[in-house]
Amino acid sequence: MNEWERHTIISEAFADLVVEYNNNLQFFERYHEYTYNLINENYAVVHIPVKDFNENAVQEFGYHILPKCFGLTAFLTGRAEGVSAHSVNTSENSGAGIVIGIIDTGIDYRNQIFIREDNTTKIELIWDQTIVSNNYPKDFYYGTEYTSAEINRALASNNPLDIVPSIDLVGEGTAMAGVATGLSDNIIDVLGVVPGASLAVVKLKQAKSYLMDFYGIPKDEVCFQQNDLMMGIEYLIRASERLQKPVVICLGLSSSQGSHKGEDIICNYINENTNKPGICILLASGNEGDQSHHYFRLLTPPFNSDTVYLNVGKEDKNFTAEMWGVLPSLLNVRLIAPNGEIIYDLKSDFASQRNISIMYHDMVVFIDSYNSEAYSEQQLIMFRFRNMTDGVWQFIVSGTDNLETEFHMWLPIRNFISEETFFYNADPYTTISGPGNADFPITISAYEPVNITLAPFTGRGFTSMNLPKPTITAPGINLLAPTLHNTIIPISGTCLAVAYAAGICAGLLQEGLSQNDSRFVTTAAIKNSLMINAVRRRDMKYPNRDWGYGYIQ
Repeated sequence: MNEWERHTIISEAFADLVVEYNNNLQFFERYHEYTYNLINENYAVVHIPVKDFNENAVQEFGYHILPKCFGLTAFLTGRAEGVSAHSVNTSENSGAGIVIGIIDTGIDYRNQIFIREDNTTKIELIWDQTIVSNNYPKDFYYGTEYTSAEINRALASNNPLDIVPSIDLVGEGTAMAGVATGLSDNIIDVLGVVPGASLAVVKLKQAKSYLMDFYGIPKDEVCFQQNDLMMGIEYLIRASERLQKPVVICLGLSSSQGSHKGEDIICNYINENTNKPGICILLASGNEGDQSHHYFRLLTPPFNSDTVYLNVGKEDKNFTAEMWGVLPSLLNVRLIAPNGEIIYDLKSDFASQRNISIMYHDMVVFIDSYNSEAYSEQQLIMFRFRNMTDGVWQFIVSGTDNLETEFHMWLPIRNFISEETFFYNADPYTTISGPGNADFPITISAYEPVNITLAPFTGRGFTSMNLPKPTITAPGINLLAPTLHNTIIPISGTCLAVAYAAGICAGLLQEGLSQNDSRFVTTAAIKNSLMINAVRRRDMKYPNRDWGYGYIQ
């Protein structure tokens, strides 16, 4: 890859498409005028000029290859009571010989809880996607990689950032790393669940502006895109091979885009990698359980119509909503403005896909409709609102005569939209965020560990196909975590639950290695162990839409 091709990876002048080429390089002949970057032998990213990516992009390129956008899942609760110290692994399984991989906002490598007593770092690798240099990881072609030797040299200097300039500007990645494997500091003896584990960290670059604009995501929000997440996972898998150590990969980010079926490019990619020995992949259930961002109805003839009431706040001028219907019934949608005026009637027909632009005063609604989306094989109607009028909007939804009709509708995650935009009569279930609905990885939801109550924000199952998710529930409210100001404070969110569970999984991986049992160093083996040994209540049926197969302590 030459310098110009490398430039297209990070340039705001180029849009990205995530494609499945299945080890057939002839696939790229259809994109002969564009550059591409391989993720692995099956998936790649094609970079096209932004000028070729317009409002008709869904129809021109396909919904399934447009990158999804992901946001943060950690937040301050504003209360210190009920703070949970971690159940530190005091057995021989302290995580030694295991790498915990964090894909998020980076890490503050200067924090003392990541520095051993001999003043060396416990961080083996950092891949900072935001720093442009020629020291990118082999075969990845962007960002900068820093090794433990370089980090140690930085720590020994008076100006560490002159040597390793990678910093965490947000704090979520640092908090996750501390919960999983932080060392002692002046406040508490040990912070992390498995202080003996080491770290490999991917700092994701911000999503490109064109993509955030396309989906209507506010420009000032922390937002990452699908191809960079997939590259991050691939990097950690290869890092595991380089370091010759098993890795527990933590992905605590969240997206409400997609069918929630667990079948799309990123879910398939993750599923394919969970069977590799020495790899354990954990995903967050997201923080959408209490946001009223999901609507569901099952319509049974003769009652074959339903009205969705969507309250749109004054701040939310631009956003995207997705409606998914289960075939063979096809959805018809009448869109009604807050003043009662009918804006558009979308009628199902034999047209497999179409793009519609509706002008209403100063507002524009782009509607992309698929009768059968490529991966989910479900009907998709995507609404992209521009300069949206606030008030209560109505979507009158009906299905095919004499067929049972089932449909879901999802709004953006809580980070990308205000609290004033929500569904009336919302459904808190089927709110596990992407890619948490993927079948094979371990999906973690959150609970409050003092009173053992489900976190109200945690995403809840099952998948849209009614398959069991989440896998397990872990502590995720008021966990003590490091900040960017060298303090330890209580932080909540499903990414913290993922980090906590990652520590437990690292201990199980170490146990498998100590017994020379290679069968016990896969995601499937760890997943089965968690499910078998989970704490379950006698008054509940499992698997449970809230708790999965139970909770870990």
